[in-house]
Amino acid sequence: MLRSGLAAWIISLWVVHWSNEAYALERAALALSGPDCRLSHQAIIEMLERLEGVTRVEAETIPDHLLVDHDGLRRTGEELAGFVNGLAGLQGRCRATVMQSCITAGAGPGGARLVPER
Repeated sequence: MLRSGLAAWIISLWVVHWSNEAYALERAALALSGPDCRLSHQAIIEMLERLEGVTRVEAETIPDHLLVDHDGLRRTGEELAGFVNGLAGLQGRCRATVMQSCITAGAGPGGARLVPER
C-alpha cells in the first residue's frame, strides 16, 4: 500500500514538472510596417495561426501590430517575425519586427482569436 502511494506521488510530481516545462506561454508583439500590410493582414494572421505552438493571434488591440501568444520553448518572437518576413506573397512589402515592451501573455477578450486545438 505504501509503495503504490509513493509511486503515485512520484508519477504525479513528474507529470506536474514535465507539463510546466512542456509549454512556456510567451507573447510576441510584432509591429507591421509597409505598403501591403493592411491588404495582407488577414493572410498573415491565418499563416501565423497555422504554426505549431501558436495559441492566439490578437490583431485589434494595437493598430499595425500583432500580439502572438506562443510556446516559448518552440520558437522565439524573432522567429515569428522572420516567418512573416519570409512569406512569399509579401515580397518585402510588409515587414514584421519584434517590439520589446511590457506586453505579456495575458490577453483580453477584445480582438483575440483563439487557435483551435490540433
